Amino acid sequence: MDESDYLTSVFSVRQSGFVVFYELLQRIKNKQPTSLIRLGDGEGAILGYPDITSRKHVNSFFNTWYGHTDFPEEAIVQHHRQLKEAILAADIVGLPREKQINKSPRWAAVEQALMKHQLIDNSLIITDAAIHRYLTFALFYRPLLANQPFLGIISCRDVATKLARVFHIDDVAHYPIKGESACPGDHDAPHFPNDFEKLRATLTVPFKGAIFLVGAGVLGKTYCQWIKERGGIAIDIGSMFDAWEGAPTRTRHPVHKLERYLETPTISLPEAVERYNATLVDRELDGQQVDINDLPSGFPASW
Repeated sequence: MDESDYLTSVFSVRQSGFVVFYELLQRIKNKQPTSLIRLGDGEGAILGYPDITSRKHVNSFFNTWYGHTDFPEEAIVQHHRQLKEAILAADIVGLPREKQINKSPRWAAVEQALMKHQLIDNSLIITDAAIHRYLTFALFYRPLLANQPFLGIISCRDVATKLARVFHIDDVAHYPIKGESACPGDHDAPHFPNDFEKLRATLTVPFKGAIFLVGAGVLGKTYCQWIKERGGIAIDIGSMFDAWEGAPTRTRHPVHKLERYLETPTISLPEAVERYNATLVDRELDGQQVDINDLPSGFPASW
């Protein structure tokens, strides 16, 4: 397959939040180990190095997440290798939208590097990197998480109590990490290499099909890989943790707040489609609109 055919067959076919939700729902019901990851500008900097991106781009990532840039070349090589392995292990991958690709060379580097290293093929479900946001537009986190016996979270935000209360989850286990340097949370230990190596040794999936939500930047993709390898279902939700905690980062719009689930205890499929499409327009996101007639016949009528 030449380059143009590869791009057409893989990168241009994006699944909506509804399709991704339905796929996740089936995997949760079947207790099927799964990794959903999202690739953004930080991943672009690491994945593209050194042929597509430069040390300057990588240093921007290091500074954002770790607060300093004095890492040896070996640290970049480790991040790069681990990220490629995490992508190869993934089942659902969110990629930058056109607006994002045109915004920054680090966003554009994602698809360029995926092409260079041949990391994605037609066996994967491809969606937008904003899938973590799309899933809340139609209140999809509720049917995915509600009444689960266990939920694991890897995040700098300790929202365990909130999630247990809103979604009626018996046991929520929080694996704390230090967040981005501008808004790191309460955990003081360095994320890399300290907590990265600690998580490698201590991350425990209590049973096959246990769900984990992950918000940990580039290293979070590796955590999703480990969770899948250990029998769990990992969903990379990134800054949704910030929105749920009320931290002043990317997802500050009220639509992302956890309180939306309490305000709307039940939503019908037509209402969810209308809300989802309207929010895409309102937030000026160039994602795929949903036609209710194109959804699977077994799609839930309400949740």
